[in-house]
Amino acid sequence: MSTSSDENFAVFLLLAGCVCLLACLGYQVFLFAQYGFWVEISAADIMVWLGSEWALHPTSWYGIHRVLSYINAGLFVFVPVTLLAINLLAHA
Repeated sequence: MSTSSDENFAVFLLLAGCVCLLACLGYQVFLFAQYGFWVEISAADIMVWLGSEWALHPTSWYGIHRVLSYINAGLFVFVPVTLLAINLLAHA
């Protein structure tokens, strides 16, 4: 990849991460406005939605499961994507 395409890809990743974060939080705010209570959508919920049996019924790594249950799904996507984009920009 050339430097220009690396930078464009990094910007795309940052925008995609922001869209995921805002979409997840926006959906949670929408549900709060509709039902009057906060519906948590965690990283573990996303893993269950993607078909992970471990995320639904963990048989090991209980601490990791607990951490993933507390992390907001939007942050679960936003943080790694942002770190990847920063790495791409630093090496462009």
